[in-house]
Amino acid sequence: MTTNWTIQILDDGTGVIEHRGNPRFHALWKSGLCDLETIEGFFWCAEGHDADDTLTLFAFQWQDSAPGQHEFEALMREAVREIDAWIAARF
Repeated sequence: MTTNWTIQILDDGTGVIEHRGNPRFHALWKSGLCDLETIEGFFWCAEGHDADDTLTLFAFQWQDSAPGQHEFEALMREAVREIDAWIAARF
């Protein structure tokens, strides 16, 4: 995991990811496909090997201006790699 990212799990099992590089933001994340209908607003999903491996980022809060679509997609792919590495390091 790089130093630009902070990842943690809240008591309710929802993850939090923070990007401290530019553009700075934090978002919530979930793994798996359950309870996606409860997410309000914009979200971004990365499919995994199966339904349990899907990662969904949502509830974005930007401290800097949100990037354009191309940069956003690249940033989300990086976020998913960081979350995957964080999960792998825990087991």
